[in-house]
Amino acid sequence: MEKSFSSLLHDSFLKTIEGNVQRFYPSVMNISPCTGCNGCRESGGCVIDDGMQLVYPPLKNAELITISYPIYFTGLPSPLKSLVDRCHALWKRNASLPAAFRTRRAILFACGGSAYPGMFRPSLTVLKHFLGTLSVNIDFEQSLFYCNTDSDPKKITVFPDLTDTIDGHY
Repeated sequence: MEKSFSSLLHDSFLKTIEGNVQRFYPSVMNISPCTGCNGCRESGGCVIDDGMQLVYPPLKNAELITISYPIYFTGLPSPLKSLVDRCHALWKRNASLPAAFRTRRAILFACGGSAYPGMFRPSLTVLKHFLGTLSVNIDFEQSLFYCNTDSDPKKITVFPDLTDTIDGHY
């Protein structure tokens, strides 16, 4: 399987990390989409028994969460979106925590084939709420957002303007 540009950036970053690293590839995992059955309200966890059972413990406990993704039509790839949606089962657990208690962080590696204002905003909105469910804040200083990845490799650049996404303004 050929890796996306965002995944290659992610790989480079992970080589700098010391300690225990667990990496999940939603595109090759058996993760069913959320069915909206609300079984998690009754049981306190997702009632679907699949690959997500491997993902929940690290998501609950990791000091650092890193996510890489190409954007498709300004959104997340569907396998990653399924993983995000299935974390609704964790929402009730952390929904009452004030933002001040969200000390864990996430670093993102995102790529878009073109470049236009606001292109990362929809995916960042989804990830902000997903990570908030886990009591995690996005570290924009460490995160990388690249554009023009469908072009000549010489035209790939850091996304020029994230001012509409930094500091929660998305």
